[in-house]
Amino acid sequence: MVPRWRDLAQVMLPEIYSEERPDSIYDLFLEMIVRIRKLHEAGDTDQLARVHAFAEWSSSHKEFDIRNAAGVSFYEGLFDRGVPVEQVVPWLCRARYEEVKSLIEHSCRPATVKRIEQAMTDRDKSHEPLIHKTLIKHLNLLSEEFERKSG
Repeated sequence: MVPRWRDLAQVMLPEIYSEERPDSIYDLFLEMIVRIRKLHEAGDTDQLARVHAFAEWSSSHKEFDIRNAAGVSFYEGLFDRGVPVEQVVPWLCRARYEEVKSLIEHSCRPATVKRIEQAMTDRDKSHEPLIHKTLIKHLNLLSEEFERKSG
């Protein structure tokens, strides 16, 4: 049986998954994080939405390895790819940020962490993150459908 994350990655991230054919979800997240800067530079909001939605789905997954991969292979390196903090923060849910904050603090300079905190506070006052609950709900439904078909 193919793990659900592979099925979801094939559908949501064909540009990454089909080229790289990652051996593990950790490898997939590492490739996602490598591409983040280029996606921001290109203004590819469609693929950015899919990358962040996949990370969000994974970080709330019931399986530890999937949650852990999202944390250590994606969120921990999210702010050290040369993308301005102000471009990354709109894609983060506050709850997810709080969950991975210690990983981010570990990988970033204190001044960067302070800028992230300020950007999160400013964003929270002005609007919701770009990753909306409806998107996450859709991903969960898609995931459940994959599970039914393979189970």
